[in-house]
Amino acid sequence: MNDERVVDLLNGLKPCPFCGRYSTIFRREIVSKSGTYLYTVRCYRCGAEGPKVYGGDDSSSATETVAELWNGRAEQND
Repeated sequence: MNDERVVDLLNGLKPCPFCGRYSTIFRREIVSKSGTYLYTVRCYRCGAEGPKVYGGDDSSSATETVAELWNGRAEQND
C-alpha cells in the first residue's frame, strides 16, 4: 500500500469513541514466525483499539478493513 493511500485512510478515520480525539494510528505487529501480522486502529491518546484483522506483511486489504471497522461502529444517541 502506498503512503498516499495510508494518509487518505488516516484522514478518513472517525474520532475515538472514548476520548473524542482524532489522534488515531494504524497498528501493525508481527504475531508469528510465519509472517502473520495483526492490524488494528489505535487511539494514540487513550489506547483504545478497534477490531483486529490478521494479514501478511504488506496487507493493504487488512489496513482498509480495520479502517472500515473503526468507522463502522454504532452511532451514539445523545
